[in-house]
Amino acid sequence: MSQSLLALCARPNIPETLTPELLGRASAVVDWSAALTSAEQHGVGPLLYRHLRAASALLPPGVQPQLQAVYIRHRRANEVRLRTLAEILDTFDAAGVQSRVLKGPALMFRFPIWTSWCPGQTPSERRSCSVRSVSRRPRMG
Repeated sequence: MSQSLLALCARPNIPETLTPELLGRASAVVDWSAALTSAEQHGVGPLLYRHLRAASALLPPGVQPQLQAVYIRHRRANEVRLRTLAEILDTFDAAGVQSRVLKGPALMFRFPIWTSWCPGQTPSERRSCSVRSVSRRPRMG
């Protein structure tokens, strides 16, 4: 049953009309340990956390902190990756090497929902988060 929950959560947004479906699938999960393992294996742990939190899902004791830890771990890892990418692009620029970001971060900045994890307290700060700095976006191919 957890696979149907993960399938529903494997998208950046879940329309409000599907909230009852989300809550129903979450309440049908019997083995949350297996569900969390599967979510991590399929790379949807952060989305699972985000959607269940937005829907105010009632979860068994201990599940919400585990989901939050997965979310935070992925967020921190992405921040490190983006900082590293910024350093690489700056090094290329300094050496006069032209470069383009084609995957991953390039897609993230084309679809604003993926920037919701960016640091910043206000929506405008989160929207302006980029690979290099608040004011400088990477070259997209």
